[in-house]
Amino acid sequence: NTMTGHGGGIYAQQGAVIQSSLIYSNQSNYGGALTLFDSAADACTVENNTNNDRVSGILLRDSTAANCISWSDDSGLYEGYTGSFVHCALPDPPEPAADGGGNLNLDPQFASGGYTLQRSWPGSPCADRGVNAPWMAGAHDLAGVSRIVNGIVDMGCYEMSVSNPPAVIITNKVSGVPQGVSSYVLMGTNNLNVTGSLVLSNVTRGLQQSFARSGTRWEAPATGLPDGMTTRLEVYGSNTAGVVRHDWVEITTPNLSTHYVSPGGSHQFPFAGWATAATGIQAAVDAAMPGDTVLVADGLYQAGERLAEGRDNRLVIDKAIEVRSLNGPGTTTIEGAAGSVRCAYVAAGARLSGFTLSGGHGGAYLDGGSISNCVVTGCSDPGGWGAGINSQNGTVSECVVEYADGFLGAIYSNGGLVERCELRNNTMTGHGGGIYAQQGAVI
Repeated sequence: NTMTGHGGGIYAQQGAVIQSSLIYSNQSNYGGALTLFDSAADACTVENNTNNDRVSGILLRDSTAANCISWSDDSGLYEGYTGSFVHCALPDPPEPAADGGGNLNLDPQFASGGYTLQRSWPGSPCADRGVNAPWMAGAHDLAGVSRIVNGIVDMGCYEMSVSNPPAVIITNKVSGVPQGVSSYVLMGTNNLNVTGSLVLSNVTRGLQQSFARSGTRWEAPATGLPDGMTTRLEVYGSNTAGVVRHDWVEITTPNLSTHYVSPGGSHQFPFAGWATAATGIQAAVDAAMPGDTVLVADGLYQAGERLAEGRDNRLVIDKAIEVRSLNGPGTTTIEGAAGSVRCAYVAAGARLSGFTLSGGHGGAYLDGGSISNCVVTGCSDPGGWGAGINSQNGTVSECVVEYADGFLGAIYSNGGLVERCELRNNTMTGHGGGIYAQQGAVI
């Protein structure tokens, strides 16, 4: 490139940052193949450039160059301004005001051709002589090799410390996926030094699997992405000497708002559609996050037990979500077990709507939660309270409670609200054949 002003290769100002770049064979009128005004360069190589005034290599004005090599070109400060060279290889020592420490005046040993470093030469004075920076973690040099190899970064745009280094690069990195996307396929490239298969590591879940590559291109197996989480994926490759290099990405999935349940689903987490729906309600509830909805297809749900509030339950809703049937209580039933399993436990902030609760050791226990549009039938709790619905400061709306058998109330409401409900054919041995209300309950 040819420039009549400053910066034959790159002119950077106002906070620009140049990293792992090669600035080679450029010409400028007023100096600086790499000209930095209030900017920074890190781990760059500047070579074989010419100018008609000032310096041909790196020209600083209120800027910093770190871990750079500018050997055949001279470098310095813009007249009257400040700046610093830190851990750089330069043909002459920088002027005292610009010497930030760690600089070398030793030949970096360029390979023939003048612009690529002889990585196989282990004695280059620029190897392992830089100063590490936070951006280098997980970054790569200009050839795709990890930016830090032996614990300390090399000067210049290439890492020189490995002979025939392998390189693996993910080319379709994303930081997140749209709602409803439950898997992702990584794709990328590798250099010719990579031998054998590559390895995909799901660091978040602690899983690894090897997969074949095709020449210098590869496609990894699909990886499942849990709802509402960040998943770290890494891809590894090695050379014949066993040197391993990798690239990585972290992918965040949004909180899926609806999870599906159907007896005919394939039960694939996180149950994001009818085809992949959970076959049991509890699995979808466990996958949900606060604010989500679990939508349940027609069917009889009578499997599974989970302990809550001193009793096994067919369903435990222990977070602030809504569990709702698709077509109402006439076609969707949660069945408990007499004497042993309550139909449902509903925690504060949770909502249960549109089900028949049948045959349980108690129908529903509301621990501050709510139940609506449900039919509670044939549930018993001899000697107990609220054989149909036991509400502790919960809300019961538009429900039918029938054929309940207990001691105090087919609906026992300790505080809370009971509204627009029908109670019929219930048998209590104590008080409140339909409703037993106390502690400020509103009926």
